[in-house]
Amino acid sequence: FVAAIYKWRNLKHKQASYREQYLWLFLVFVLLILGANKMLNIQILLIDIGRHIAKNEGWFEKRNLVQAWFAYVLSGIIFCSALYILVLNRKLWRNNALSLIGLSILCVYAIIRTTSICHVAFVPNSFSEGKFRLTDVIEFFGILGIFVNSVTQYKKE
Repeated sequence: FVAAIYKWRNLKHKQASYREQYLWLFLVFVLLILGANKMLNIQILLIDIGRHIAKNEGWFEKRNLVQAWFAYVLSGIIFCSALYILVLNRKLWRNNALSLIGLSILCVYAIIRTTSICHVAFVPNSFSEGKFRLTDVIEFFGILGIFVNSVTQYKKE
């Protein structure tokens, strides 16, 4: 997160292209949201709110269908947004390939988490015999790609 902020500020001072500045600002925003969610478990709050609404509105018995639609729609939005960002920033691949790949990996992570929370897809909870969940490893490599890209670009400057 800090490395992405530093990269964005450095681009702003160098007066780099607006597209590259907005890409890094977007990456800062994504990392901020992921960090806040990691600390606050916002998805648990959303699940509780959804459960309360479903019980009050009388469609709690059909919640699996609503969860499936929610997961499919949110996954579609994430996928289309990621594709749009990748196409929009295709000219920035040379300097930002790792961060764009990292963002793509984080989008895969978000889709897996959405579908697993909604019980739509089977997602293995363990990564071998250890204490790492597969989703945690995927999230780590997405963040690592962004971090490595920001640090290597800093060293080039």
